[in-house]
Amino acid sequence: MPSDNVFSAFKNYTNWYAPQWKLTTRNVTYDGVSKEYPLCTVEFSIPEDMNPPVLFYYHLTAFYQNHRRYVNSFLDKQLKGDAVDGATINGSDCDPLTYDLSTDINPRPIYPCGLIANSMFNDTFTNPLMLNTQSVDNMTYVMSNDSGIAWSSDTALYGPTKYELSDIVPPPNWQERYPNGYTESNPPPDLATWQAFMVWMRTAGLPDFSKLYQRNDTAPMKTGRYRVEIVNSKSHAHAYRPASIVHEADTMLDFPTDEYAGTKSIIISTRTVMGGRNPFLGIAYIVVGGICIILGVIFTVTHLIKPRYALHPGSWVSLFHILILRFAENSVTIPTSHGTTLLQRTSSRVVARLLLLAVISAGGARLRMPAAIPLIVSVTDRHSLYDL
Repeated sequence: MPSDNVFSAFKNYTNWYAPQWKLTTRNVTYDGVSKEYPLCTVEFSIPEDMNPPVLFYYHLTAFYQNHRRYVNSFLDKQLKGDAVDGATINGSDCDPLTYDLSTDINPRPIYPCGLIANSMFNDTFTNPLMLNTQSVDNMTYVMSNDSGIAWSSDTALYGPTKYELSDIVPPPNWQERYPNGYTESNPPPDLATWQAFMVWMRTAGLPDFSKLYQRNDTAPMKTGRYRVEIVNSKSHAHAYRPASIVHEADTMLDFPTDEYAGTKSIIISTRTVMGGRNPFLGIAYIVVGGICIILGVIFTVTHLIKPRYALHPGSWVSLFHILILRFAENSVTIPTSHGTTLLQRTSSRVVARLLLLAVISAGGARLRMPAAIPLIVSVTDRHSLYDL
């Protein structure tokens, strides 16, 4: 495998061996229909123990889940389990994938409808198989893909469907997994328990993203060499299988990234109390800090070239400070554009009104409204503040 296709971050590389891969074929049967698929086998090494939780992600590039029409292309009531009628689906955001496009005579609704479900990432991976162990058989590192990979808040958004099997059809890109449609022997998936579907339906904000596929929260991934097998199909088939029956023969690689000039890869990582390995926050802090430094230099140069003093006559800062600092005195002197005005402090009502004047003048100064200062002059030139 080319070295530029591999990225690793370990402290110790003593037991590191270059990853390898090979391509063979395997026969897979769906609902009585058999087909031969290319089988991709990937072998890689873990040079040091990875403590739990060990997380297995798939990573896609150049896939724009954030497109406006794509993000809205689903029907929440249908995902919840309601048997939504065709008229409601036709008027929803699922358009154009709302009903069976292969016929114009009584077309049946698509379940689940919309672009997101139709384009679901459907590669499946075996549990990593540890090779060359001290035991006679290779050891499987068991990972779960039916619990703990979706947000807990998302599980409440999905439910088992109330549709009859004869009333619905699978999405177009699921036809290879359901060659005879939904049948008693090959029923539609239970969205209430299918967490891989929930993970995909939570769309990503960027075109390059990773989504959690499976995990192990209890056992460490020991140092050694591992194997993962993948079956490669030219079409975009749906490959849903409950975790209880997943084994090596059930690994499908069906997502056609070559159709949109993207790439796909797997990521095996762990997590600490500081979170997973992600340089985004570090980069964001550096960028924000750099912007603050630049703005600080600009403001400093501006102040040196053209300073602005806070206590010049007519300044709202000066007025506010004088009113606050001289309440204990018998009089308050307020600077105005016509000189200064001496005000006698007579009662708490006067103090309240002085504060009101300060707020008015402060607003005028911030908005650069010259009418604020004349307002103070016309009011404070009176002999009594009770006329306010």
